[in-house]
Amino acid sequence: MHIRMALISSQAYQKYISSIAQKIADIQLDFYVYEEPEQATQLLHELQPCDALIIGGFLPYLEVKPFLPSLRIPYTHFIQDEATISTTLLAAITKYHIPLNQISIDVIEPTFVTSILQDIHQLDTPPYIHDATQVDVEQRHRTLYDEGHVQLIITSVHQLYEKLKANGYPVMRMQESTSATIQKLEKMRDSVLLQKSNANRMTAGVLKIHPEDEAAFIHFMQAIHANYTRHNSHRLELYTTIGHLEQLLHNEKQLKACLAYFKKPYQMGFGYGESISEALQHAEDALQFTKTDEIYILDEYSRLLGPYPTHQTILPLKFDSEKQKEMAERTKLSVLSLSKMSSFIEERHTKHFTAQDVADHLHVTRRTAERIIKKLLEHGYLAIISSEMTYKKGRPRAVYTWIDS
Repeated sequence: MHIRMALISSQAYQKYISSIAQKIADIQLDFYVYEEPEQATQLLHELQPCDALIIGGFLPYLEVKPFLPSLRIPYTHFIQDEATISTTLLAAITKYHIPLNQISIDVIEPTFVTSILQDIHQLDTPPYIHDATQVDVEQRHRTLYDEGHVQLIITSVHQLYEKLKANGYPVMRMQESTSATIQKLEKMRDSVLLQKSNANRMTAGVLKIHPEDEAAFIHFMQAIHANYTRHNSHRLELYTTIGHLEQLLHNEKQLKACLAYFKKPYQMGFGYGESISEALQHAEDALQFTKTDEIYILDEYSRLLGPYPTHQTILPLKFDSEKQKEMAERTKLSVLSLSKMSSFIEERHTKHFTAQDVADHLHVTRRTAERIIKKLLEHGYLAIISSEMTYKKGRPRAVYTWIDS
């Protein structure tokens, strides 16, 4: 299977990647070449259908970064790392026989150079180090060379390399490791292959809908390219692929528009599994967690995803540690309740909270939250640390803290 990748890059990077891509099986590269990094956004909007996107450089990546989350394909940019910088400095020293302190170098992360120099005990004679993202980096290089402080310029910016070279400055590009670049391309290819494999797997759904919403159900079924089996006027089973389902669920605008057709309450549970029967059982289990107008997914790893279309969280429905199992046995709380509490604690910037905080996060009534808290208090997993007055009349609210043990 050939994987089609789009690459937004400079012309120099296009030549470099083209020579390497020939060594990798099952990939086809479509190049979108810019003259200036600012053109990357326009090129992004001109992409033809492809399986993945690679941005060749940090500056064009910054330009397109705000638009990347809306893409429905994997994307990455090749990050400049310490290995690239080390390779470049070594090449400069051996080829040009120039001391480090007579080199002017711009990099994406200046601390990388300092770290390398520290490792080789060369902090006393460092090169002139610049942030490649700064607008005055070209002028800094020029000034240092013109004033005789340096003999060589090393740049991370392809356009700057061409400009300095055209003006007669001694300049070299960053020297990327061919083997590392091949590994990055192969990793992206394998990621796409895995995604395609998962997207083509079947998923099952169990729906509870009102008979008056037959037209809405047909519209939803068509949106995910599903087949269905009817058990009665209220309960239906759907079968589609994970790719079709997630394409709708991950497009919030389209999902809400699709669900707006339902005029009566609905509940939907979907399941992933190694077989259709396992997926259907997971769909049944997911349905048990749904409330009115909610969609949940239970995947093959016993993780509960949802509820869609509002709060999209991932909660494990099985415990991996003896401590978690012991907590469930002692408190008699469900796996879901404990998973939600664990998620609540992890996401907060402070360990202090009230019953109302728990109710808001778990999307339950305050009374339900207080019952959960009471069981955790009784078994020493929580403690009351203080109380706070509210603006309304009534008793002060208790403030709790999670006890690590």
